[in-house]
Amino acid sequence: MDALYKVISSLGYTKGAIIILLLGIFIDINPGIKFNPIKAIFRYLGKAFNSTVEKELNDFKAGINAKIDEIQSEQNEQRIALDKIILNDQNKEIQRLRWEIIDFNNTIMNETRHSREQYRHVLDAFDKYMAIVADVGISVDSEYFRSVKENGDHIRFHYEEHKNGKDLYF
Repeated sequence: MDALYKVISSLGYTKGAIIILLLGIFIDINPGIKFNPIKAIFRYLGKAFNSTVEKELNDFKAGINAKIDEIQSEQNEQRIALDKIILNDQNKEIQRLRWEIIDFNNTIMNETRHSREQYRHVLDAFDKYMAIVADVGISVDSEYFRSVKENGDHIRFHYEEHKNGKDLYF
């Protein structure tokens, strides 16, 4: 105890500091008492020393959150633009496939002969058309859909009717 008193006295503190130190140790050992003056002093000093760091950290967080919001806004705009591009591409593909199917059916109606491979190609295009239309959500009651469906069904019927024959072209 004398050694502790000499060390604290040499630092310029009085008996009050020893009492606070002992009281802090005693209160720390006893779990029933929730107040610890040593911890309170250190907590106060820590807040005082770290106030500028906390302010800078809060400013940094605010800057980062603003940047994240800006990036998310840009991503949403890009997503909208990409959705428009995809929809435009799907519409172009629908029109191309529609024309290919109708044109092929017209050649059949004009009694032009085609190979099995040409039939398979157009029937694949018809299946692709039906998948894209289902994906995009075009109404099955629309005139365009009914027209392509009728032409595609006629091509499929004509192919099924002649595919087992020996002719290379039918």
